[in-house]
Amino acid sequence: MDVQGTDLRQSMEMGQILERALTLYRQYPGPLLLIAAVTLPLDLLSAAVSGAVEDTTRAALISLPISLAATAVSLLALGALARAVADVALGIPPDFSRSYDAVFERLGRLILAALRALIIVALLVITIVGIPFAIYLAVRWTFLVQAVTLEDARPREALILSSRMVSGYWWRTLGIILVIGILASVPIFVVSVIFALAPLLVSGIINAIMAALVLPFAGAAHTLLFFDLQAREASRARIA
Repeated sequence: MDVQGTDLRQSMEMGQILERALTLYRQYPGPLLLIAAVTLPLDLLSAAVSGAVEDTTRAALISLPISLAATAVSLLALGALARAVADVALGIPPDFSRSYDAVFERLGRLILAALRALIIVALLVITIVGIPFAIYLAVRWTFLVQAVTLEDARPREALILSSRMVSGYWWRTLGIILVIGILASVPIFVVSVIFALAPLLVSGIINAIMAALVLPFAGAAHTLLFFDLQAREASRARIA
């Protein structure tokens, strides 16, 4: 199945979303892996710190800023993967430079949108009693990266757009996100078990590489789910 030029911006069942995400990966492994590979340096650095510093507290303090930076880079990679998938839907082969150019043009908005969502969700989690509502909002805001990168939304608009799309499909969205997460975690888990007795540095490096390898699938699947919900919202609007 050649997905280039295929109408990916349509409603799809979960199986179709997963199948097309895998097809995208198989058809364009080079560009997609290159986009995801930007997450490797900081993840490898974090693994090196964990392996080199024996004191757990000291290692955690050193790793904290690295982990925060790694999270920001992963956000950029997800945005670039979303742009790459959108390009394929338009019949354009994915390209590293074009994908990241699109993200960097919206970098400030992407970071602000993510921080806004993260702070609200974190504050709710801290209260303990707000955890269910934090989960509810996290699912509603799960497409803020696509909203900023693909729809050129501003921070507040991105959260509203994502919430509007998920409205009426919250449980379905949660279920598909969980399946994507499980499928992406299985290879990492299997490899981590195989290298469980290896030195911490070695296992950390292997886990970092595996995380980069599964990221294109997860990013593509999330973007296809975004397209699916967009199509469903448009259909719902036409009926109304």
